[in-house]
Amino acid sequence: MGGGSLQSISPLMVLVHNRYKRPKENEKFMEELDKAIQVIWNCGLPSPRCVAVDAVVETDLVSALQVTVFPEIIFTKAGKILYREKGIRTADELSKIMAFFYYGAAKPPCLNGVDYSRGQIPSVNL
Repeated sequence: MGGGSLQSISPLMVLVHNRYKRPKENEKFMEELDKAIQVIWNCGLPSPRCVAVDAVVETDLVSALQVTVFPEIIFTKAGKILYREKGIRTADELSKIMAFFYYGAAKPPCLNGVDYSRGQIPSVNL
């Protein structure tokens, strides 16, 4: 599987966690993300694709994605990183962030004053 890349036109969220660092925060992140995806699904919208990456196992991918704080959720679309969430958000906040980036909803108050830059997803040879 050479030359692999995370580039796709459909929304993808990448949860990067480290099983040995902040395990309770990792679990809370996953629970809130799961609830947020259910909110999107219950609204009749197509759910974004989600993957969890264990930083202990996928060291090259974590390095390429430039993740240094765990857990972190990376919101991507069309080969671009739209936003990195490094703090624990509620399911309500996460669903509003997804709606903003993926479905054209209004910018949620939780993103006010937050810097989010659009950068390319790096290619990773796996």
